[in-house]
Amino acid sequence: MTLGPSRRLISNGTRTSGYLPVISDSPAALATLRERLTGRLIQPDDTDYDALRVVVAGDIDHRPVAIARTRSTDDVVAVVNFARDHDVELAVRCGGHSGPGYGTVEGGIVLDPTNLFRRNQNVPPRP
Repeated sequence: MTLGPSRRLISNGTRTSGYLPVISDSPAALATLRERLTGRLIQPDDTDYDALRVVVAGDIDHRPVAIARTRSTDDVVAVVNFARDHDVELAVRCGGHSGPGYGTVEGGIVLDPTNLFRRNQNVPPRP
């Protein structure tokens, strides 16, 4: 697989279910992204990948190439730039409650800012 505009058509029986980014140098590219993040970049070989990829809509079973659990705005910028620069589909999850499954993506990257929001909840209330 190669990062860039190359895509591989995936099919589910007789109906086309979409396109997946083709990422041949993904270990090196994703390792670079992992190093830039203060949060975690979870991939299919991580033990908590299956638990973290699940969304509330149980009939949606997408498998992203990575889940970025961001901890800062710099993390968010790095993930968005990575997805744009490498032509990888990006889904933003913020709770995983989207009925149509907008918070996940097959073969792309899920940006999960949950930890970013949790960190900001400790801000004292304004007077």
